[in-house]
Amino acid sequence: MSDSKLIIEQAKVVQAQALGFLAKLYHYKSTLLNNLDEMNSNTKHILFFLKDPELTKLRAKIEKKFPALPDLTKINGYETYINQNQLIVNELASHYQLFVEIYDFVSKIRHLLQDFRSKIHELKLKKNRTLLLLWSDLIVSYVRIYYLLSLIPEKSTILALYCASAYYKEPSKPVRYINE
Repeated sequence: MSDSKLIIEQAKVVQAQALGFLAKLYHYKSTLLNNLDEMNSNTKHILFFLKDPELTKLRAKIEKKFPALPDLTKINGYETYINQNQLIVNELASHYQLFVEIYDFVSKIRHLLQDFRSKIHELKLKKNRTLLLLWSDLIVSYVRIYYLLSLIPEKSTILALYCASAYYKEPSKPVRYINE
């Protein structure tokens, strides 16, 4: 199979996945941020952690130092945080996992676009129409994913709070940090 046919097949698969991630991300954004009145009790609970006044200073310090983990023992709200730590980890795990999946997927798109550039020497519309259309679709999907991520202001809070909570829950277990 030639390089261009292989890349076309990979691009079709990745583009289908990109559309799925865009739908997932749009649904996440709309349910978490836009429909506060219609959210289920689990989502309201998550927003509680993001807006809990007792955790404000602690959350600000975690966000400021992210991805490093600051010493939280001397901050007001530490006791509340430790008492609710397991609940925070459980509630934010799926949200964190979504952001990790998106980060991995965006890296996959970036690598595929680099393969396009390195393996395709001639970008002529008449000769490589399918390839060029898929290439442009992937670029559009890449930008759309980043745009939707930029519309979620709480993403860094969720990432920081989950990582810190997972670390304090099990300090010996490594937590995967992703930088925005």
